[in-house]
Amino acid sequence: MLSKQLWKAPTEGGLGMSKVCAITGKGPLSGNKRSHSMRASRRKWNVNLQKVKVVVDGKPQTLRISARALKTLKAKNAI
Repeated sequence: MLSKQLWKAPTEGGLGMSKVCAITGKGPLSGNKRSHSMRASRRKWNVNLQKVKVVVDGKPQTLRISARALKTLKAKNAI
């Protein structure tokens, strides 16, 4: 039986899961490529992740944050 693995926040000193935003939990999306003749083949849209050094509980950590989340945090002066 298959089971879904839930997203977990990154652990101490680690980067966490790949291709998942550490703050919002956004991950890759999938869909179809469409050619001129409208033939469908599968493709993937990955998240635009950026490595950012953030101070969490007085300790600097490197997190992988989506560009959208980074933009929001900068606008709110959180980073």
